[in-house]
Amino acid sequence: MSAPLPTWIERLLGIQTGPGEGAVWRLDHTWTWPPWVTLVFVVLAVVFVVGTYLRESGRARRGVRLMLAAIRLTLIALVLAMLAQLALAIQRTGLPVLAVLVDDTLSMTIADRYEESTQRQIARQVEAGRSGRATRWELARSLLCQRDGRLLETLSHRYRLRLYYLTGPRLSQAEDVPQMIEGLQAAEPVGEQTRL
Repeated sequence: MSAPLPTWIERLLGIQTGPGEGAVWRLDHTWTWPPWVTLVFVVLAVVFVVGTYLRESGRARRGVRLMLAAIRLTLIALVLAMLAQLALAIQRTGLPVLAVLVDDTLSMTIADRYEESTQRQIARQVEAGRSGRATRWELARSLLCQRDGRLLETLSHRYRLRLYYLTGPRLSQAEDVPQMIEGLQAAEPVGEQTRL
């Protein structure tokens, strides 16, 4: 059993959640009986307790005896809950992680051939005011870094971004977009092969 925790309970318990985060609750237990055994036990306990109180002769009215049976059943339920070690577990939830893979192998230094109209668009995209063709690395880097990393910034509102380079254990430790852009602009394709 799991559900989002209402905000008023979060405030009451002092749980601080940021944008895109939340908290969910669930009931944990260590009950070892199979469900069918538990159900049979509960039914037998109800029948036994209610039957005992209804058969008892005395001056107490039937309503009072049923109330006493309800109290006894509540106590049995509390004992079962303690035996099951019921606990309310609260877990924080956050934004999902989005891995951005950057190919930094030497193959990214290749300048592909495109039609002339496409080549002009690429030159504008890469801001390459030179006559030579843009390499794959320049295209990929410009896509991720253009307009102060607007693409990465947009993605960071819905995901926690992680930047991975394919040639080795070089993981960008940057959490925010400006640091990611700075790392991308400083990086160069140097790897001979990927780990894929």
